[in-house]
Amino acid sequence: LPDGPRQLLRRYIDEGRLGVKSGRGFYDYAPTSDQA
Repeated sequence: LPDGPRQLLRRYIDEGRLGVKSGRGFYDYAPTSDQA
């Protein structure tokens, strides 16, 4: 991968933005009012 995407992925990992399991990643997986 070029440096740009690698740096973005590294930053997301360092921030704990791991996807559905952490509730956020490239998208925000916050529960909606009908899921709570």
